[in-house]
Amino acid sequence: MAPKAANWFLGFPVDGGEWLAPLLETAPDGLRQFHPDDLHATVAFLGACGEDAARRAFARASRLSVPTFDVTLRGLKAMGSRARPSAYSLLMGGDDALADWMTGQKDLLLAAAGAPPNRWGRSLPHVTVARPGRRASRKLLHSAAGWVKDTAPLDVRLRLDRLALYTWSDDRGTRLFKIVDERATGAPPPQRYEGGCHCGAVRFSVVVRNFEALDCNCSICRKKGILHVIVEGGDLTLLQGEDALSSYTFGTHTAKHTFCSVCGMHPFYTPRSHPDGWDINARCLDGDALDDFVVTPFDGRNWEQSVETIRQRPGSDTSKG
Repeated sequence: MAPKAANWFLGFPVDGGEWLAPLLETAPDGLRQFHPDDLHATVAFLGACGEDAARRAFARASRLSVPTFDVTLRGLKAMGSRARPSAYSLLMGGDDALADWMTGQKDLLLAAAGAPPNRWGRSLPHVTVARPGRRASRKLLHSAAGWVKDTAPLDVRLRLDRLALYTWSDDRGTRLFKIVDERATGAPPPQRYEGGCHCGAVRFSVVVRNFEALDCNCSICRKKGILHVIVEGGDLTLLQGEDALSSYTFGTHTAKHTFCSVCGMHPFYTPRSHPDGWDINARCLDGDALDDFVVTPFDGRNWEQSVETIRQRPGSDTSKG
């Protein structure tokens, strides 16, 4: 029989510190106890997708701005079926920021790996510390239920400041998982791209610091179909084609909708919301650069009500007028 394909997932590594050993000392014999280096809070379970697909998901995660989360470990909870739990985990307390972030990013990361979308609804942040075997006896499950009931909330504070790509350990008799790649939380590193119009008359180079591309539904963006990425004024360099550029304005005439006068393509322009910056059309970047960006909708039809959200997030914008 062929060996079972390894699963892959993305998660925040968790420091077992001084709290794990005392907790597991009270666990019933027969549970598979997690090694301190196995502890994590799963963000996206990719399944047996293969290494290439898993690395695509991690590459997408590397383009996200990932917050650092301070959480509190609470009480034990039996996960999965009530009659036959699949894991025993500590819930992560605090505000809803971690659950909100996990829920919002999960489908994006699954899609990058070609995995099916999330079917479990809102994420429940937790760290698993032990598992029963598939053939665990009723006696063991009963003892584990008592362990869960009798364990007081730990009230341990943790900081989640790394995001990692995991797969199965090479020696699962000692460790369950291993980290294949990881990154620190925070903003992704800047990336330089080149791009241009359709005919090649206009070429540019740009440094991108925020990898969110907004899909706007305003009157002009629906017709142009561009995806908006805001950069600082000094991050765009025109390589050629200044004489080929023309500009269109409307409404307040603050935004300068630049386009190539030869082919009509809109590679970049000056947006109303960030008049000292540039709005780059992500679809005009060379090659597969668009795969690096997270595409999110923006309600440009109601620009006045929506614009403050993008002004507070440098690197994302739409145009209206």
